[in-house]
Amino acid sequence: MIYTFKFQDEVYRVDLEEEGDQIKVAIDDKEIPVEFTQIDPNLYSIIIDNASHSIGVLKRGKTLEIFINGELYEFE
Repeated sequence: MIYTFKFQDEVYRVDLEEEGDQIKVAIDDKEIPVEFTQIDPNLYSIIIDNASHSIGVLKRGKTLEIFINGELYEFE
């Protein structure tokens, strides 16, 4: 599934492809394998390059608020 996100006035093309408990994430054609588990509707545990992260996701209209490692990021 392909998404287009705007972050800090830059537009990114993100392609997500699920494969079991992994998801292939391609951002502007750079592929990143990610393992993930959905903990609740707005909270995910992901592993990228053997590092574990908890990610909170909140959708408000056309805006996604993503909280990761103590930082809040807003995407359109």
